[in-house]
Amino acid sequence: MTLVFGVWEELWADRRVEPYWQMFSRVQAAAQELPHQRLRGISTEEWEEIADLSGAVDLFDATQIELPPTLADWQKTSEERSGFKLQLKLDGRNRQFKEALLTTPDGNDNNYFSDFLGLEWERPSGKSSEKESSAEAPRGDLYLFDCGYCSIDQYHRITDTGNSFVTKLHGNTDPQSVCSRPVPETATDPDRNAAGYSIWEDRLVRLGDDRTDREGGNPGRWYRVLTVEVSTGEQIDVLTNLLWLDAEQICRLYKHRWSIEIVFR
Repeated sequence: MTLVFGVWEELWADRRVEPYWQMFSRVQAAAQELPHQRLRGISTEEWEEIADLSGAVDLFDATQIELPPTLADWQKTSEERSGFKLQLKLDGRNRQFKEALLTTPDGNDNNYFSDFLGLEWERPSGKSSEKESSAEAPRGDLYLFDCGYCSIDQYHRITDTGNSFVTKLHGNTDPQSVCSRPVPETATDPDRNAAGYSIWEDRLVRLGDDRTDREGGNPGRWYRVLTVEVSTGEQIDVLTNLLWLDAEQICRLYKHRWSIEIVFR
């Protein structure tokens, strides 16, 4: 696992890293001891079906960690509190932590998502950025993350590099609906839907500059939004670029994303 200290590299330079490695090792060991059903949220058979759909399966999430007073003097974010945010990348196949990033507790998680993904992307001008290397981007991988990592540019990057994602649609994202897809009767019944959700709507959409009222986009780049009712009764929109996958399987993938939530709790 890679441990990165984000914008605090100079601040952490004189501090011992071993305690943090020990902390992550203990958390990872505890995560590996969790029952398979509890960690994944789906059965072993269902997971094997999903695992065959892609290469690597990575889960992303972030949580804020408050520091006790004895450790807080060196990193105060306000008069009342101090702490940091843990950005975590989890291997969805073997439960191993792949990368952990410690950042300031405030700010947008999107600022770190690009580095977390590690995808190479050619800019529209045809020139690569100075930070881009000659290494080939991973192909056919699957990324599961919450709406905190909300960036249409990153959705485009994942799609244009041949990878896939499933996430919760952020409330500030305004997709343009193009057409609706039929929803099977079994998908509307949580007792018959493999994920335990009710799927109310399945539609193809365009995002950002790809919408027909914008210039400079790619009208051939499509996304998909599922309106579903989860087991708690909450209604959410699930965004993905998996156009060919059954709606129920997409719900399974979204449910699997909760693996990383359990690690944090």
